[in-house]
Amino acid sequence: KMGLKFTIAWPESIVETVAVSGEIAHEQPRVAPVSASVAGRVWHISEKGVIGKKVKRGDVLAILDAVEVGKAKAELLQAHAQMDTRKTTLDGLKQLGGAVISQARLLEAELAYREASIRFTGAQQALINMGLPIQLDSKKAMTTEELSAAVHFFGVPSEITARLDAKTTTANLIPVVATRDGVVASVKASAGEMVDAGKPIFIVTDTSRMWLILNARSEDVQYLRIRDEANGTPGQRVKFRPDGAIRDFFGELVWKSTDVDEK
Repeated sequence: KMGLKFTIAWPESIVETVAVSGEIAHEQPRVAPVSASVAGRVWHISEKGVIGKKVKRGDVLAILDAVEVGKAKAELLQAHAQMDTRKTTLDGLKQLGGAVISQARLLEAELAYREASIRFTGAQQALINMGLPIQLDSKKAMTTEELSAAVHFFGVPSEITARLDAKTTTANLIPVVATRDGVVASVKASAGEMVDAGKPIFIVTDTSRMWLILNARSEDVQYLRIRDEANGTPGQRVKFRPDGAIRDFFGELVWKSTDVDEK
């Protein structure tokens, strides 16, 4: 009357499973925040600085207008002009020879030239530290005017500088470039907005490999086995079905957190 039916029992292996919730996340080593080394105003967002765009390492995502960059470029030009002047003075004293110029005067000129060279090298290093790796050929003579033209838009893509007038456009521009290949997953600033040094402006991530974060109960942890690289033992087999999916995905446990969530 209860609808019960009877059948002969049979031997079979019992497969035990642990059912948990989970979420898909970016693999942390493949997530790269992109920021600027100096504070400034977002002057331009490039076509590649848009969510969903695929980028390569070194692609320009945005351009900042940073006062510190302008000061560093001005210091470089001043150091170059001073070095060039002192080199001309030193060369002139050497041509006069020891009969006219004392050895002390010549040594003084050499010391002044070395000091100017050190200042120029320091100014160049300051730009490198800001993310403007300018390389100048010490063997090639260059006037201060030529150097000024070379550093005015240094680092800014040519397709942008082609539309700019160097006489009316600021020299404070510095590019913000992608630090790895991937996809722009987040944009945290817009044109005209002020950003601080080190503040992430973009998030670039490699989505070719993702993490599945599982939330297991503490009483189920004893049944979970992670991969053992030393012994070559594979991790616990995982079957996962995302919300709305019509098929399952399979993997293995490779890591177990040492933290316990309060929930």
